[in-house]
Amino acid sequence: MSSVEVQSVNQTLDVSSSYASNNQSSSKHTNKSKPLVDKIRSIIMEMYSDDPELFDPIDIERVKVDDWYIKRFLLAQDRNVKSASNMLVGSLKWRKSYGVNHLDLRSFPSEIYRLGAFFVYEHDKEGHEVLYVRANLFRRSKDLRPILVQYGVAIGCQVEKASKNGVVCVIDFKNLSLAHVDLEIMRIIISTIVNHFPLFVQRFFVCNIPSVLQMISSLVINLIPSSGRNRLTFVDNKELTKYIDSDKIPECLGGSCKKPFKGSGVVPNGCPNFLEFSKTIGWTNQQYRSIYKTFKSIFESEGIEPMPEPVD
Repeated sequence: MSSVEVQSVNQTLDVSSSYASNNQSSSKHTNKSKPLVDKIRSIIMEMYSDDPELFDPIDIERVKVDDWYIKRFLLAQDRNVKSASNMLVGSLKWRKSYGVNHLDLRSFPSEIYRLGAFFVYEHDKEGHEVLYVRANLFRRSKDLRPILVQYGVAIGCQVEKASKNGVVCVIDFKNLSLAHVDLEIMRIIISTIVNHFPLFVQRFFVCNIPSVLQMISSLVINLIPSSGRNRLTFVDNKELTKYIDSDKIPECLGGSCKKPFKGSGVVPNGCPNFLEFSKTIGWTNQQYRSIYKTFKSIFESEGIEPMPEPVD
């Protein structure tokens, strides 16, 4: 588990039926890999039988019923059963240690939602759900980084359970300055996607990289394994409409969709504010004050009510 403690989920999904439906929805995929998938499943089940503490029982239920979940690891390893099994074992161990199945979106600070820096929005032209990341709203912070990564994992898991076709990720670099580039959080997020959510992101769109930061293009490319670079496309707002209809794109990327993506209206019921949250994870007043000062101007520029002022 990361340094951020997250409350247990209060609304539990029916995991078996959810993953079974995903399996059925993947009928477009051939069954020629079925014997290999079954072999990997047997390896996992044997390991779990020998040591029930090794994996989360919720994930084991998924392994039992969801062929496509296993096949994604198989395809990521060029149909090599041994490599795919090792990759899946590593991912299942990570999921348990990270507490993936018990992340609660309502336990994160309301400010993360209100700012609209990372959100799920309307579908693209091929029916994929779209995740938007507004890079200019992030700041380098060792204290904040694990919280944002954990939030991203929680959002990703929610979409993965609901999605039949995978997702598209749009990263907007508009108005980003070099001082604000956090390559470490980008590396962690991409590494998490590659190692634990193979074939989940169908395409990456990198938007609006400022001319003075063109070097970021190479850095982003190098963060993605060579086998996945054909899924990476650099676009501007106009070019993005080739893939997503304008009335499905948020206004912050030049679209005409009026669906809220920031502000109090997108905050789940029961979320703490950031000051309350900082106390639950044991932050000092100095840590909170530093984040408050860093983001005060950002909230103001977005027209969003700022974080609560620090209390001595």
